Amino acid sequence: MINVFSPRSFEINNDCIILHSKNKKLLISLKECAQNYSIENKTNSLCVATRDITSLSFIFYSKPKIKVVLRDNLLWHLFKRQSAVRLFLDLERAIIELGYTSFDLS
Repeated sequence: MINVFSPRSFEINNDCIILHSKNKKLLISLKECAQNYSIENKTNSLCVATRDITSLSFIFYSKPKIKVVLRDNLLWHLFKRQSAVRLFLDLERAIIELGYTSFDLS
């Protein structure tokens, strides 16, 4: 599993999410995640990740799986006025707007 802590932002490109973390970018294919989730859970689903708002985290069903943990960075929060909770909710909304779902663990 790949762990990504405190991405500062993300963007949507077709059915991919691109996470920006410091000087790195990580591309997550939601189509691939949905296929992997369906295989692993023996179901036909558009679920791409599990999410837990109590830990502000997503685990995407890519290969290997990617765990995204959102944490507040005080300077970034003051500069961009974007909290980890806001980023969590924005990421959840982006997944839904692309026609996919995430499974709530909280």
